[in-house]
Order: sequence, then C-alpha cells, then structure tokens
Amino acid sequence: MHLLQATGYRKLLTDQRLRATATEECIGWLLSDWLTQVGSNRLLTHAAVVAALPLDLRLQAVDVCTKGRRRYGIKSQFFATPEQARQWLEKPSAVETAP
Repeated sequence: MHLLQATGYRKLLTDQRLRATATEECIGWLLSDWLTQVGSNRLLTHAAVVAALPLDLRLQAVDVCTKGRRRYGIKSQFFATPEQARQWLEKPSAVETAP
C-alpha cells in the first residue's frame, strides 16, 4: 500500500506461482484492511495476477479479486506468465474481465 501511495501507480502485478496457501487471518486482513484501504482511496485500479497452479491458491486469489471488483471497481485479470500480465497492465486502459 505504501508503494502505491509513494509512486502514484494504480496498477499491480502479483506473481503467485510460488506462494503458499494464505491463512484465514491473512485473507481476513487482505479483505478487511488492505483491500478496503487501497480500494476506498482509489490507490489500486487494476490487478494482474499470475496464477498459482494449486486450486486452493487460485480460489483464494479469485475471492480477493472478486470482492475488489464488486466493492471498489478494481479491474483484475489472471494470466499464465508475467509477460502477459505486464502487457495487459501497460495498456492505457486495461479491459476488465471477470477473474
């Protein structure tokens, strides 16, 4: 969040291919604290997600992205590679598609 504030960038690329399953506490924090702050303050408008292979990790990411879109209008897209994600984010107006 501080990096979004400091840079003024409103787009985020998250590579989740090597991440571990998030705890309930972590997901709760993401949804109630982090997402609320970046969404309500319009610090984040686009999120490109390089998806993890395990289904439980993808489902966690879909949940966070869905809530971000519904509550704050954050556009999100899932990708197989960081290059694809970067290309989408570099477009002047990344097109929203459901996670």
